[in-house]
Amino acid sequence: MPFKEETFTFIWKIENFNFSTKRFGESIISPCFKLQSMDKTNWYLKCYPRGVRNRFFIVIKLHRGEDSGPETIDIGFKAYVIAFDGSFPFIEETDSIYLQKGNEIKIIRELRDTFLNRPRILSNGDTF
Repeated sequence: MPFKEETFTFIWKIENFNFSTKRFGESIISPCFKLQSMDKTNWYLKCYPRGVRNRFFIVIKLHRGEDSGPETIDIGFKAYVIAFDGSFPFIEETDSIYLQKGNEIKIIRELRDTFLNRPRILSNGDTF
């Protein structure tokens, strides 16, 4: 069967990010987004505002949930952090990566100080 590329957009707004009570290793988890045309796979974004392995980094991961799709799926993605002024201060992308059920990949990892100290980065209207 010929390869058919499809594009999806998922916007996740985290309100009051600066005031998150999550601790080191704890994540804020997005609502599940299910892609029927990608073999009925389930996906989540996870944001670690206090880091995962190093508390000096903010980390955002793409997580594939348990679903009825194939054990492994090949995906490409572009991930953006959208600042309140509409700019994209952090962008990450890949053309192809294989992801198994229940696994996740890091899509953005940035020094906490860099992420938070840019005045245009995080405000009341910011979106992930």
